[in-house]
Amino acid sequence: MMPLSTLLTAPLWSEGERELICLHRQDETRDGDTITATTLVFQTHAQPSHFHYRPGQFLLLSVTLDGERLHRAYSLSSAPTRPNTLAITVKRVAGGRVSNYLLDTLQPGMTLRALAPSGQFHLPDTLPRNLLLLSGGSGITPMLSISRTLLDLHGDCQIHFVHSARHAGDLIARQQLLHWAQHHPNFHLTLLLEQATSDLPCHEGRLSAELLAQLTAPLSDYAIFLCGPGGYMNSVKELLAAAAYQHIALYQEDFSPSTSPATRTTSPAPSATADVGLSAPGFSLSVPAFGHQSHIGADETLLAALEREGLPIIGACRAGVCGSCKCKLEQGEVESGPQLALSAEQIADGYVLACASTPRSDLQVTLG
Repeated sequence: MMPLSTLLTAPLWSEGERELICLHRQDETRDGDTITATTLVFQTHAQPSHFHYRPGQFLLLSVTLDGERLHRAYSLSSAPTRPNTLAITVKRVAGGRVSNYLLDTLQPGMTLRALAPSGQFHLPDTLPRNLLLLSGGSGITPMLSISRTLLDLHGDCQIHFVHSARHAGDLIARQQLLHWAQHHPNFHLTLLLEQATSDLPCHEGRLSAELLAQLTAPLSDYAIFLCGPGGYMNSVKELLAAAAYQHIALYQEDFSPSTSPATRTTSPAPSATADVGLSAPGFSLSVPAFGHQSHIGADETLLAALEREGLPIIGACRAGVCGSCKCKLEQGEVESGPQLALSAEQIADGYVLACASTPRSDLQVTLG
């Protein structure tokens, strides 16, 4: 297997769309006769190729349904140590057009298009000796990629994987997790179920400081990866803060929107010109690369304004998580929500997520 240093310096699929063909699907969970989660395995359609990415990143899919092109981001559950294929694990979302299409319609031999894997939630270049993976619900998917990678490398990193779910029927990759726990002495698995079952080694209830203390050494020795729905994320972060854990680093990815505002300010943009011609409350929006100037409402997201004007921008998660709508704020001021998909360097350079940004002045932006 390739060492992590090689994986992280290998040429990455960094730009452009590729056509992927579905090779295999593995249904993970069901509710009666309805599939509620499935793993889809892909390879490039035209010519098989190797995929290099960082464990924990997501894949941005593009599908056309009823003549409308839709984009959605899904965390990769495959590992770059096995570079011949890509895999995503998709959980059904009530009313979700893309998730329902992937679970009900997509079969081996069918194709779709995807942009390169991306995202800031991934293993660091230098691995810690102890890793604590905390996930809830569908937040398990990037943790599978991280775990597979580390176990393939046969290193000495101690992996403590603590996953929370409602009941045993909701567990994604159940047999894989149990197999790792049985055959890898450095993989320590704890399953927390709201409804425990006698045929599965698990704890009943929710994560607590007492349980963490029982399962792990002092958390000052750990790098912590945290992923799951917003409510789960908030409760775990409160738990960690209350216990004053001095962990090495906390990496987090929220699978739902955050309401915590943050403000990004740059130099003032030019005033709106008279020919914008809109009297609604708001500001001017300028995209010089496309020779475009229009109006953006005071409570309108930058993504909504750009889409309304037909400008080329992708809005996949629409929750400030995936980073597909990243753009650069050249001039003006916005109020922004979560920016977990952006690195500190990108934020310092003026990048914002259009789906989580609303204007506080006239704006000038660069797309991409």
